[in-house]
Amino acid sequence: MFLPGGPGNSYLDAFTETGENARRRLENFRRYSAVADVIVLDQRGFSRRGTTLRVPEAVPAPLDRPSSVEAESAAYRAFAAAAVAANPDHDLSGYHVRECVEDVAELRRALGYAKLNLLGGSFGSQWSFAVLRLHPEIVERAVLYGVEPLDDGIDMPSYLFAALQRIAFDGDRAPNLRPYLPPGGLMAAVRELRDRFARAPITVKVRVPETGKTESVVLGLADLQNALLPDDAEAWPAFILSLYHGHYDEWAREELSRRRRSKFSAVILPLIDSGLGVSATRSHRLHTDPATHYLGTWSFEPYESSRSAWPTPISATRCALRRRARSRCCWSTATGTPRRRSRTCCRSPPTSRAAAC
Repeated sequence: MFLPGGPGNSYLDAFTETGENARRRLENFRRYSAVADVIVLDQRGFSRRGTTLRVPEAVPAPLDRPSSVEAESAAYRAFAAAAVAANPDHDLSGYHVRECVEDVAELRRALGYAKLNLLGGSFGSQWSFAVLRLHPEIVERAVLYGVEPLDDGIDMPSYLFAALQRIAFDGDRAPNLRPYLPPGGLMAAVRELRDRFARAPITVKVRVPETGKTESVVLGLADLQNALLPDDAEAWPAFILSLYHGHYDEWAREELSRRRRSKFSAVILPLIDSGLGVSATRSHRLHTDPATHYLGTWSFEPYESSRSAWPTPISATRCALRRRARSRCCWSTATGTPRRRSRTCCRSPPTSRAAAC
């Protein structure tokens, strides 16, 4: 059984779309079908073959002031209220990882299988862990990648910062970047940028290609902290050096676009994540992590502050899911999972295996 990630990814799209990702997924399904039956299960609330929860209209963030985690947290809470209002015909309290687990169990029962083999990545790995925790009797084995343990869905800032340091190490040795490096290399540039934006925000005027108009956007420390985590690791060194040398235009265009987009492309993402949450111990570690000096609390504080705005129930089941427990099921992790996460997972099941690729 394939369990997609996200929350907010679909595997059933592979049967109807024609893009490269759909083609690769369909080819994977065909390879597995040579040795076993293949079951593909989409998440409730996000499937074009079932129900997709309606996303409320975007509310643009102001451009005349720098972003802040407090404003972002308020926007998350407003999005939650708008999402509830946009889906009056759905009981949003039913969109919880626990219910996703029961979907797996009920589908297995309906299809008549005694046990399942699970394959899941990212949230699909969390979904698999929850199945292993609540219904271990129905799982033969599991293969997990991009692993997110149930209490580790939010990365520790220091782990992310360590990844940036590794990227910087390679960037410092790139011949094409050498003329632009400050003394101390890329991480020195990051430190200087952090200090620069902590002193005062800046206003950048940029021409927007879509409209042909010139607009101004104010960028501050929180904007920089949010931008430090790259979507494209290969481009990150050049991005940092462009900011270090005062070239802000491209970043300002991206930030302008970000402030005008909806907070989430799918309601199911914050809905399920808020239902699972993090333990008090994990929350304390996140807030006291020393790398928040550079990365801020963007990756977790808006989620935490908006959790009570969602109708997902807070129950003992949620806390029990997050606690570590031993499993006798055989499972393995693979393909680029951060080693700390792999070690955390593999301490539990005596039959587990990890392969870093």
